Amino acid sequence: MSYHSPLLRPSADESMGKTSPFDILPAELISVIFEWALQDERNPPNDGSVSPQLCQRQYHARLAVISQLSQRLREIAINTPSLWSSIHISERSPTSSLARVRSLLLRSKASPLDILLYADEYLKGESSAVELVCREMKRWRSIRVRTDKLDNEGRENLVAILNRAFRRWEPRELESIELSIPSETSHITVSTPRSTALRHLTLTGIAFDWSAHSLAFHQLRQLTIRGLSREAAPSSSSFLRLLSHSPELEVLSLYGVDSSVHDWSLVDPTIIKLANLRTVAFEHVPLPFIHHVLSSLDAPSLNSLRLVPEESNDSVSWVPFVFGFNSVDNFEWSFGKNEAAYSDAGLYQIRAFFSHLIRRLPNVATMKISSPSATQLLQELAVSSPADSTPFPNAVDIEYSNTKDCLELIASTIRSRPTSAPKIKKLSVCAKDVSLPAHAGVSRLQAMDETIDWLGKTVEHLEIRNKQCKNAIRFTFLGWKDCVSHTRNGRRLEYEQEYEE
Repeated sequence: MSYHSPLLRPSADESMGKTSPFDILPAELISVIFEWALQDERNPPNDGSVSPQLCQRQYHARLAVISQLSQRLREIAINTPSLWSSIHISERSPTSSLARVRSLLLRSKASPLDILLYADEYLKGESSAVELVCREMKRWRSIRVRTDKLDNEGRENLVAILNRAFRRWEPRELESIELSIPSETSHITVSTPRSTALRHLTLTGIAFDWSAHSLAFHQLRQLTIRGLSREAAPSSSSFLRLLSHSPELEVLSLYGVDSSVHDWSLVDPTIIKLANLRTVAFEHVPLPFIHHVLSSLDAPSLNSLRLVPEESNDSVSWVPFVFGFNSVDNFEWSFGKNEAAYSDAGLYQIRAFFSHLIRRLPNVATMKISSPSATQLLQELAVSSPADSTPFPNAVDIEYSNTKDCLELIASTIRSRPTSAPKIKKLSVCAKDVSLPAHAGVSRLQAMDETIDWLGKTVEHLEIRNKQCKNAIRFTFLGWKDCVSHTRNGRRLEYEQEYEE
């Protein structure tokens, strides 16, 4: 709700000394109205769509407006501790001064605190605003830290403050941690907070002591780790130990984490059951780590699986998955770089793992493949497998991208589906080249046109795009039997006229 709303503006009667509708409402109800009116700014979405700094500035600006409506409303607002428990520290924030932070801590009384810290020069000095809020760590409900402006010395200063606070106080009520403290020269480790209520944990460029036995978050729902080098990243064994102490986990995401694999017991593998795990995303993560973690999971509710494996020098032991992934409905597979950049051994390992994995994904409905070798491997498995064991037999929404010479491979894969398979609702192909070779007196263009026409009759919706210009255009002059025009470079062209030209 905007503070320009009539609900938050004094009425004409009030300005003339007459009774305002707010005068007949109890103070408790007005406090609830204030909290509701400011909830959007207080709890901005964590998807990057809204700037947290902007929300915080708007939040405190609206608090100032509320406090100026009338003497009674000002007193109610000041005596509503939850309204003052959101603290934003940044050089462009009106709440960054020490006096302002002290005032917020005083007015918030015993309310849980939400801390948003965009680190800058306020980190310097023993009486910084950061240290003030750290002294109230027992009241922390959430902490979000970003250090885009700090040099290495400033980052080390900030981490030292956090380490002292985490070792001295126990933030038992802390529910959300988001630390973004990347460093280009060295890895940074922060002490593990001892919180029994932690639900959301996001680490970017900063690590915990992964070997610590205190690393247990029994209420954790979402875990995201980004941008850790081999020295800072957890090994697969340490990571699995963390997962074993996070039984309520629902979302697991790793991006650019160069984790190693060691202590992998093939005789007595550790199996971790995560009954509520719904989403797993491993992007730019070494293949052996992915294999070790997935082969150790029992996740009966897993719905979405996204994998972008990286080549690794760590050895890979191709042990079978103890549990399948029958509940996975959405599957995405891609390569982190151009396949030509992989070694032959690395590419072989990744292909072998892909072949090993897709046998355990029988119920995928939506699949996205961005890999020429994976597209080819799918075709090989589909052709060589019995009709009742072809890969992805239940896929109805299929997307291929970053492929080449792929149309015949895709068509062959679809032809190999069992007759009982559901009809494909959508097939999307985005490639630089979808050419087909000429054969048996049939020209290349005619062969391509026949394949496209067959696909168009087989699936409900077919889309073929040129990866370079992103337009949904045909790659042949012959065209659809039921189509009279198409789009090229933003122009709508009649098909017959295009052919004649």
